Amino acid sequence: MSDLSSIKDFMLENGGVLAAGSILEEDNPIAEELEHAGETVNLERTDAQQVKCDGNSEFRFFEDGIQRTLYVGHLIVNGFHIPVHYCTAAAVILQREDRSFHLVEGLFLKRDMLLVSRANVPIPSTLDRLTRSGVEVVDTGRATRNFNELCRAAQYQAKDERLAVEKIVIEKWAETFKDGSFLVIDGTLMNLRSEDAVARCLGVSKEVIERYFELHNHRKIYGLIEGERSWVFHFKTADDDPRLGARDRLSWYLRIRNTKGRHPEFGLLRCELSKAHADRCTELAERFSSSLFAERYPIAFPDPRWDRLLYPIRQCEQYLRSRCRPVASVQAAFGRTQRI
Repeated sequence: MSDLSSIKDFMLENGGVLAAGSILEEDNPIAEELEHAGETVNLERTDAQQVKCDGNSEFRFFEDGIQRTLYVGHLIVNGFHIPVHYCTAAAVILQREDRSFHLVEGLFLKRDMLLVSRANVPIPSTLDRLTRSGVEVVDTGRATRNFNELCRAAQYQAKDERLAVEKIVIEKWAETFKDGSFLVIDGTLMNLRSEDAVARCLGVSKEVIERYFELHNHRKIYGLIEGERSWVFHFKTADDDPRLGARDRLSWYLRIRNTKGRHPEFGLLRCELSKAHADRCTELAERFSSSLFAERYPIAFPDPRWDRLLYPIRQCEQYLRSRCRPVASVQAAFGRTQRI
């Protein structure tokens, strides 16, 4: 807890107010554009395809990352409130052998850091002193004194730090295991810029609220039944596109649960591969869909996302939680232990 004490000293020295928030920034997701119709190219006929599955999965490696960004107080600079955030970013890759999961040496990385606008710190020398005490300080890069904008900047910065941590463990995995195996990653590959790092990665997104097709084709996605996949498509993107530029991916949807009486996105996954595999996209989509369908069991219950959460990814999440400082302990250190 010495790092938290050092942060408290830093804040008080700069005329700050300790008031840990009760809600993580990640609980307030950054708004994204939801409509991308017409920005894709279909690589197969736009029909549902039945997945052939023998109940076996070829996957042995699974990756997940976590970020926790908690408001712990603010500095008051000429009457302006400058938020200060405590952030944890971590990533892990677990290997499955004989139906059990274990950590591969070197494939876990965690960083605890303080996120603050350096330009707004009244006494800059206190930042150097904080760093010497062992606390990593990350500049959110905004000189504005707009409180809400600075909070949003911290959220974006936390995401960048998590992606940087994930990139390191993924690249190390690729260097260590050169046997042709694929790594299942929780979430999209679009934010991972290194093509070399994702060449043998399969991204699996649980959130599929974005729409990439005109409605007459999008309804086919919602119409997929258990054990069916959609056609493979890729994204049309310009190199200077800030969201997808130079990160074109192959993608398709897969339904792994029965939707009778359920939400149309129940059990619906969106899968992603590197565009390097475009010449054999059908083969890989069929092969990997079969393995993912086999990953339906065991069920990740009682997690509320159990219908889309693969059990191995749940194991990664639990490992990460076990290695990260509890949010409640940070809240207690900065003076708030109850939700408001």
